[in-house]
Amino acid sequence: MPSATRDALQAAMKASLIQGNKERLGVVRMLITEVRNAEINDAKLPGRERTEEEVIALVATYHKNLAKSLAEFPEDRREPIRQEMKLVEEFLPRQLSADEIRAEIETLLRETPERTFGALMKVVSPRFAGRAEGRLVADTLKTSLAAAPTPTAGS
Repeated sequence: MPSATRDALQAAMKASLIQGNKERLGVVRMLITEVRNAEINDAKLPGRERTEEEVIALVATYHKNLAKSLAEFPEDRREPIRQEMKLVEEFLPRQLSADEIRAEIETLLRETPERTFGALMKVVSPRFAGRAEGRLVADTLKTSLAAAPTPTAGS
């Protein structure tokens, strides 16, 4: 199944080449390389094309790593990293608000009898990949689990 984000990265690379935008081209090539490396280094199925969710997760991880490195640089050398982060954000979906996350989790809890945090995290993590920070999702799930009524056998 083709990935819209992968296609967007390819189109951005071509456009950056035509426009001569070296900074954007470098960032886009780095993201494409991240996706290709994940495919090549797949332990179970080397060469397997990544799904849209997986591509978004790879781009989100790259963005998160940039954010971490931002804190390590002196203030006068942070601007290039901020610019790179802005370019990477073009390929990420809109970030969900806490209310949107809570609503999706509460819908899931109504639809499933599962009440184990770990099992539910395996379900919700892919849903929110690239659209919300993992810590916020986990905290919201914990809060919602504590407040959710335990489903009865007949419902």
